[in-house]
Amino acid sequence: MIGERAEAYPELVDAVIQGGHSIGVHNYSHPTRTFWAFGRRKVADELDRSLEALMRGECRPQLFRSLVGIKNVFLRRALSARRLHCVAWSIRSGDALSRSVASVVARVEQELRPGAIILLHEGPPMDSSVRIEAIRAVVAMIQTKGFRCVLPERERWVR
Repeated sequence: MIGERAEAYPELVDAVIQGGHSIGVHNYSHPTRTFWAFGRRKVADELDRSLEALMRGECRPQLFRSLVGIKNVFLRRALSARRLHCVAWSIRSGDALSRSVASVVARVEQELRPGAIILLHEGPPMDSSVRIEAIRAVVAMIQTKGFRCVLPERERWVR
């Protein structure tokens, strides 16, 4: 989850947790074009602000997904200091650029394998009629094929 959005919609964070789901960090402000160039303090600030927005009672995020898969030179040490582990994806759904739910589902289905980690987005600037329905349709397709959605196993986490 993006920290800024978690701060703006804390009731959604609580609903996700109450639904039995885990939460991971996806940075605070989502600076896709500049994150790679942040200094040590700015990387730390983005992580700390995200954690502050996402920590609820017993819920403490353990996973971090980097913006567009780009890693900052200071990221590894900052994640380690906060007991966060970086996780990447093995299937890029194409949902951020697609205008069709069917094309997103087809792309994921073509690459789907046991242990796959699927990249899906939930927020702007994507077309809302695609993003929400694509998530629903991908989950339904996964279940139809006998797979289930789980957190990646520790050995799949990027160190």
